[in-house]
This record gives sequence, structure tokens and C-alpha cells, in this order.
Amino acid sequence: MCRLFDKTNYSGSQPVHPVSPLLLVALMIGLITGCGGAKVVHLVEDPSFDYSQASSAEIGMAGFVSIVGDDKQRATIRRQLPPLLAQSISEKRPDLTIISPERIQQALGEENHKAVLDQYVRGGDLDQGSMIQLFSATRGLVRYVILGRVEKDHVLRFEEHEVDSTSSGTRYKVRREMAVFLQVYDLEAGRSVYGGLITNDQTNQRFEPDVTSGDADSFGEAGTNLFVSCMMNLVCSMFQKESEEGGYPAPPTNEEITRDIFEKFAESLPAPEGS
Repeated sequence: MCRLFDKTNYSGSQPVHPVSPLLLVALMIGLITGCGGAKVVHLVEDPSFDYSQASSAEIGMAGFVSIVGDDKQRATIRRQLPPLLAQSISEKRPDLTIISPERIQQALGEENHKAVLDQYVRGGDLDQGSMIQLFSATRGLVRYVILGRVEKDHVLRFEEHEVDSTSSGTRYKVRREMAVFLQVYDLEAGRSVYGGLITNDQTNQRFEPDVTSGDADSFGEAGTNLFVSCMMNLVCSMFQKESEEGGYPAPPTNEEITRDIFEKFAESLPAPEGS
């Protein structure tokens, strides 16, 4: 089974930092070799963040940023992923109390919330000023907040020619690979207490059969093959939303891929002994 995993405990005086360049190289190798499914590549834990603490306090979804993509893509990630993460954790871990991102943003105010996220994406970690701001605005609402960062979002297109005893054709594939770093901050302690880098990839594909020209005696068969091919292309264009790169289907959406990532993160959070 293909699995990359690094679990580290550290003392409370040490913050959880973004993953090292060396670890990102390992991440790239894991993705290139086709190790599919959501995987925890790196996990760092503060011993103080155990199940008794996590289950007895409120955890708020503070926001999501991205270090890849253009401004439009980054804005979409900030808007779409926080509620998806909150929903995934709530469904996977009903024993934890999750406060919605809307309530966190409302407590901070829109401009302050944007400033906190801008500082997080620039610095790769919350600075003391942002943590104090979060603590002051959400006191009595949450003790912990989660912040997420998309570190990789890459689309690969490739094709394979397939031949068997009855047919032949080209299979067009589009694979999307993503890596997301998720951090839990203890606002009372003023530090990061949990962090994990999780990867996932998914592939969309479509098959286009070869059109055999045949000779005059087999024109009927060739004509049928041509008609079937044309109809398949029409259906694909209508329902599979083909991309501009001829023949290829649209790539999986980031929502499809991050849902598995978020569920894997929820599973990794502190749980009762023996569970």
C-alpha cells in the first residue's frame, strides 16, 4: 500500500510550521507515482491538544487561503472551502463542537477577517498580532480556530490508446492533484498546537473509439462507427463539459478533492482512546 506518513510530537514552546521543502519533494514523488486517495503526509501535534481538550472546547473555522492560482481562484477558495471543511468535520466528528466560519467572520468583522487571512498567507503562520486580534474578537465563542492553506493544485492531462479483441480507441484522462495544510491554533495559549499536510488526487476520463474507414463492402459498418463516435462526442460535450483541450473531460473540482482531504483531517484529530 502506498502511504507517506510522518507523525511528530513537540513541546508546547515550539510552533507548528509549514512543511519543509524536503517534505514537499517527498510529496511530489508520492503524487507522481500515482499513490491515489487522501493521505496524511505530515502531522505535528502538541501534547496539550488531546481529546479531553478538543472535545470540551469550541473549535472555529477561521478561514482558508491559497499560495497557488490566480486572484480569482484564490478568492473562490476563500469563499468555498471554509464551510466545506466545517461541514466535513461536523459530519465525521459529531463529538466535536465546530463553530461555523460565518460566525467567526462576523465576530472579527469583514475587514479584520481579510487582514488576518492576508497576514497568514504572507507569513505562512499567524503572527502574535493576528492571534491577539482573533482571541479578543472570539473570546467566549471559541478557544481553538482552524486555518487552511492550499499548497498545491495541479492539473495533468494525458491519453492512452487501448486495443482489445472487439474495439480500439483513445482514453483521455485529466488528473487533479492537491495538497492542503491545515492548522489548529489555541488562542488562549497563543500558539499553533496541531498541523497536518494532506494530499489527494482524482481523475476524470472519457473513451473515444477509433473510427475504422473500411472498404466499400464495409461502408455500412464504418458509417455506423462514425455515427456512434459523433453521438458520443455530442453527449460528452453536453454532459461532461469537455475542456478546450480537444477530447479531454473537465478536471475534477477542488471541492471534490478537498472533501476527502477534510474527512481525512477530521479522522486525524484527537479521538478517545481505543477508537
